[in-house]
Amino acid sequence: TYNWDVPQTVTVTGMGDGIPDGDITSYVNLDITWNNSSYEYASVVNQFVTVVNENVDLLPPPPNPDLDGDGILNIDELDGCVEDADCDDDGINDGNEIFACILVADCDGDGVPDNSETSPACIQDPSCTGISDNVEADPEPEVVDPEPVEPENPPAPDPPEVIEPEVENNPQPEPQPDVVEPDPNEDFDNDGLPDADDPNPEIPDTDGDGLLDGEDPDPENPDVDGDGLVDGFDPDTSNPDTDGDGIPDGQDDDADGNGTPDVDEGGLGSAGGPPPPDQPENTSGEDTGDGNDSEDGNSESDNDGEGAEPSPTPGSKADEGDLGDGNGLIGAIGDLPPAAIAAAALVAAVAAAAAAASLAGPGLLSWLFRGAIGIWFFGLLFGRRGVRCDVCDLLLVKRDGVWVDKDTHWQVGINEHTHVPADFSDKDRARYLNSLK
Repeated sequence: TYNWDVPQTVTVTGMGDGIPDGDITSYVNLDITWNNSSYEYASVVNQFVTVVNENVDLLPPPPNPDLDGDGILNIDELDGCVEDADCDDDGINDGNEIFACILVADCDGDGVPDNSETSPACIQDPSCTGISDNVEADPEPEVVDPEPVEPENPPAPDPPEVIEPEVENNPQPEPQPDVVEPDPNEDFDNDGLPDADDPNPEIPDTDGDGLLDGEDPDPENPDVDGDGLVDGFDPDTSNPDTDGDGIPDGQDDDADGNGTPDVDEGGLGSAGGPPPPDQPENTSGEDTGDGNDSEDGNSESDNDGEGAEPSPTPGSKADEGDLGDGNGLIGAIGDLPPAAIAAAALVAAVAAAAAAASLAGPGLLSWLFRGAIGIWFFGLLFGRRGVRCDVCDLLLVKRDGVWVDKDTHWQVGINEHTHVPADFSDKDRARYLNSLK
């Protein structure tokens, strides 16, 4: 028919036959007319569905085993007492009376009826001649008729035989499903690297070095040349010492040797080069730690975008590790996050103000902490948002030298990114990521 490929519902309904014959098991046999069907259905054997026709007819109830309801079965009753609950009419039902006294209303012959004796012990004691003042006959028992009986179910018949079709000598060819070839250029994460070659097709920057996998010479190695500077901040990922000054790029404040500290160039070490993808440009104008201050946080290129030729770093540097010469202290302060430097400066300023106010008198000191300046100071000091991740904005805490999620204490967040404080400079961020390796 026209709807042969549409599932059909077949409903089989049992009909009452008035015969208490129990639940009858039957089978509905389903098979294919192979001569009228396509060849791909030639191997389909018949199927059968088991159905049960539930019985609704009951057998008649059995005979009542206690016709008078006195609690004594008919087969145990005395002759003539099968349908008489009080056979001697003494007011005591046969089931409650002494078996020897069922047929005699005055069992001990003392002239006092059994139901009028003062106690059950006096029924067979002629010396008890007292008469009870509270004589009450037993109520007539209720006769309960048996219920109709559910018939037993007959055994189920054998299921139908499974019929297998005959094998044809010239079968039709098996239909072949359409094969969809995968797109070799599919790039799920849009990182410029096809999924077939991508170590992680769902993350555009697998190693987290700031370079998309399609631009990264080794998407699974964040530091290809092993110079301690992640590839996204490295001016030359194939040369561990780009400017040839004998200092690895990861330890060199001016890795490309163009005379401008890397922190003022967005951390790339290239002359005027942009920061890597998803990295904020450095516009803070922070102190680099070597005495060179950037006026606007960005250095200008003298070669119109072309990479500067490697050259020794201009000028000589003082020993930054020696705090005695003054430069080491400046470098240490320069490596601190801006929020930490601002907080230290604020505390120093308030301490100086408090000292001056105490010298001027208690009235000025009270005004300082209770007036508008005190409210402004405490608002700045305690109103900070805390240290937050630059990617997911979660609150961070430092545990064993590692920044982790304040709630879960995990070092890595969603999409496998490493938690780094948002107020880190690009140079701080590069050093921190390098330390985790």
